[in-house]
Amino acid sequence: MLILHTSDWHLGATFHDRARDQDEDHALDQIVAVARDRRVDAVVIAGDVFDTANPGAAEQRRWYRTLQRLVEEAGVGSVLAIAGNHDSGLRLEGPRELLSVLKVELRGLLPRDGDPAASVVPVRDRVGIQRAWAALVPYLREGDLLRPGDDLGTDRAQRLALALHRRWGEVRGAVPAGLPWLAVGHAFATGGSLGGSEAPVLVEVGNLGQAEVAALADGCSYAAFGHLHRPQAIARREHWRYSGALLPTGFDEAGQERSIVLAELPNDGGPAAVEVVPLRPYRDYRRLTGSRDAVLTQILALPAAAADGPVPWLQAILHLDQPVPGLARTVADAAASRGWSCVATQLHRGGAAAGQVYPAAALPELGGIDPTEVFAMLHRQTYASEPTPELAADFAHLLATVQGR
Repeated sequence: MLILHTSDWHLGATFHDRARDQDEDHALDQIVAVARDRRVDAVVIAGDVFDTANPGAAEQRRWYRTLQRLVEEAGVGSVLAIAGNHDSGLRLEGPRELLSVLKVELRGLLPRDGDPAASVVPVRDRVGIQRAWAALVPYLREGDLLRPGDDLGTDRAQRLALALHRRWGEVRGAVPAGLPWLAVGHAFATGGSLGGSEAPVLVEVGNLGQAEVAALADGCSYAAFGHLHRPQAIARREHWRYSGALLPTGFDEAGQERSIVLAELPNDGGPAAVEVVPLRPYRDYRRLTGSRDAVLTQILALPAAAADGPVPWLQAILHLDQPVPGLARTVADAAASRGWSCVATQLHRGGAAAGQVYPAAALPELGGIDPTEVFAMLHRQTYASEPTPELAADFAHLLATVQGR
């Protein structure tokens, strides 16, 4: 039985305030094509279908249209989906009964008093024969995990981790014997590799940093997880995987291949054979770093964008030792000359700009502060260098104008 695993579509997410509708369609078209051409039996979508709990109409149409295409155009026997932390579980599984008639099984909620067996669903092949089971566990929040009277220790992160493992174990115990089975979850597995855009998950609910996937996946033929955006194996087991995000979620992922996973389940219930299938990018992403001159040189060396193709995007990170007025516009114009768009610019100055001009213990009286010296000290602190003679002269002229001299 052949399974296609994908996750973290984040439909409707903007990228530095740019919409990516066409990027999403391009990636989803490829998923449908792989499911059709490889004669996939079941598709698993492991959470974060949408980027927000209240997606727009266009994103919902894209979601339902893709489900329809997977069943009707690609001919899969089952589509299995769970809610992630970005989704509204209630909204996602609202049409659950209707979609189940169309071979789609959704699980958006698992309340703390809910029957764990309700998360276990049959997985059917392309001709409608059940060939496996799937344990579908959506993202679980604190209210889904902790129960009255729980005595799981005083550390909050530990309590949540233990409660998560307990709930996962209950679902795993509800899987009937006799057929291979899939574990489907959305959580931050211990040891998982983050992308830079995912750093905020480190301060989310504690269970995200302490999820031992074995509590759910022990004994399964394949574990399909979502939440982390880098494609990767979990706990060094090739048949436990994050498929990764559908599109890059930050420029730290520029050049990183987007992919889906094909897992062939053996009839004896052993570990699945795994194949990672790359997705062709819709547009190019680049992150350029260096001094002003170095970044401009890198931009001019970029391949010229095709006039009839999508505009490639870049981020410029510039290291400065002097202020450069109008630099962002200069960089944007240089990128445009190659058919690229500079959608993000970061300026890294040479000093410690967030500190104090004077040590806290040695603040002078207001009347004793020389504006020219304060300016020079701030420049040294911000750029780790002295103001140029031209800049010092400009400041002196400005100061004289302000003071009416």
